[in-house]
Amino acid sequence: MNYELGCHSNVMESQKTVTTDALVARIVSRRARFRQRLDSLTFRWRHIAIASAAGAILVGVVAFLDPTIGPEAKWFGAPAGAVIGSGLYALFLAMVRDILRGQLRGLERDLASAGVEILQEALEEDFFTKLVKINFKYIDQYYLQTQSQADKSFTLCVAVAVVGFVILAPVLCSCFVVSCSQRT
Repeated sequence: MNYELGCHSNVMESQKTVTTDALVARIVSRRARFRQRLDSLTFRWRHIAIASAAGAILVGVVAFLDPTIGPEAKWFGAPAGAVIGSGLYALFLAMVRDILRGQLRGLERDLASAGVEILQEALEEDFFTKLVKINFKYIDQYYLQTQSQADKSFTLCVAVAVVGFVILAPVLCSCFVVSCSQRT
């Protein structure tokens, strides 16, 4: 009976190792796909030109159709729209890249956890060597968590800066328009 139990536990351990290895392989392939997506999302001049042109056309048309804006200030709408369009493109690109980086960090954290599980399963072989490897894996997990928090803080700072610019830019533009209309 002990032999059957021992044999059964060895089968269960080998199945667990196979499933852990399959999990690691799946995480590695997903990580490669996310890295490829992240590398493909780069700043492209063609896209910024399209975003700037769309912003210039949209804000320029609104400025020309608005009867409350003076004739000398109507020409200021197109350049302001180009700046707004390019800023929105940059913000969109940064947000999408940050989302992909977050998912990539999650996959790396899962991969580090799977590595800890694999090392803990084989702990009996060489106890101290495996213990050191497990500690390094935990340090890797801590590093990934710290890096994730720093990236989130940076993204929040960038978002607040962009929102501040979006709020401050029209105020400065309106001050410029008012000063130009008072001179004439």
